[in-house]
Amino acid sequence: MNIIEWMIENNMASHWKQAGNIIVGLRLGELYNAKQYDAIKARVSLYRRWRPANTKSNGIPAYQAYDLTLAGIEPQDVEFADAS
Repeated sequence: MNIIEWMIENNMASHWKQAGNIIVGLRLGELYNAKQYDAIKARVSLYRRWRPANTKSNGIPAYQAYDLTLAGIEPQDVEFADAS
């Protein structure tokens, strides 16, 4: 499995550099070395629920999305404080 090609083909990343950043941020190398391809897909999909690919400003920085994804936390399980 080529992780970069999979991310681009499935609209998880728009180009190789973005895919590379996601690979590093989500620590996908360790899953790839263990040939846990379904876990890779699940982790990237969870990340995209935190940071949709079609929006640049969604209120959550990439590093926070990486941390929340690595913790396995779903967006619908989090209550956000009212900013007003």
